[in-house]
Amino acid sequence: MILPASPRRAAACLAALATLGAGMVAGPARAVPNEKDVAQVAAGVACPMCDLRYANFNGADLANQNLTGAYLFGTTFRRTDLAGIDLKSATLIRADLERADLTRANLKKANLSGARLYGATLRHADLSFALGRGADLEAAALTYADLTTAELAGANLINAFATHARMPNIRLTGVTAHDADFTTSNLTNADLRGADLRGADLTMTNLRGADLRGADLTGAVLRYADLEDADLTGATLRNTRIVGANLRRARLARTDLRGATVSGNATAGTIFCGAVRSDGRREPACDSGKGR
Repeated sequence: MILPASPRRAAACLAALATLGAGMVAGPARAVPNEKDVAQVAAGVACPMCDLRYANFNGADLANQNLTGAYLFGTTFRRTDLAGIDLKSATLIRADLERADLTRANLKKANLSGARLYGATLRHADLSFALGRGADLEAAALTYADLTTAELAGANLINAFATHARMPNIRLTGVTAHDADFTTSNLTNADLRGADLRGADLTMTNLRGADLRGADLTGAVLRYADLEDADLTGATLRNTRIVGANLRRARLARTDLRGATVSGNATAGTIFCGAVRSDGRREPACDSGKGR
């Protein structure tokens, strides 16, 4: 049974159907959404596994909708209310979710590769095991979000607000995350090789066992961060503030610490061989048996 649509859902239906009609006029070069599926979603009816590619739901109210496994390639949800929506295992490749509200959304195992989530709200959202290579999460709110074992290689996280987030085993290789806020987040065993973390706030962040080889942390804040067993080989730490941090058994070989504030840290077993200290003094090379 299809219930009467709310004004916002009706508007979503009309917009999506207009997109559908435009696609038909344009010809077969571009795939169009399934008209029946679009109407079903706009009416507020659960639509798992639906084909909604290229549909336009901008500004619609799709809160708490069930779209598990849906095909949403290129679908637009700008400023759409998606709070509590179930998008588990959905395909959202190149979808546009700019400033969408995804509070408490279920995006577990969803594919967000190349998706645009600029300024989106993802507080308390479940993105565990999600795939988001090259996704745009600039200025996104990820507070208390769960990104356990997510894959976000090459993503844009500039100015992202990710405090208290759960990110163990996340893959963030090559991400651009300068000026992002990861305060008190859990990034244990995270893969951050080659990440751009300039000016990022990692205060009280758990980075135990994290791989930060070749990362750029220029001007980053690592106050009271936990970097036990982390690997920062070859990382740039110029003008970084590392105060009261746990650096036990961390590897800072060949790091550049010039201008950094380094004080009050636990450094038992920390390796500094080949590193350039904050005062410009270079530690003995790693093959010399010294440099701790």
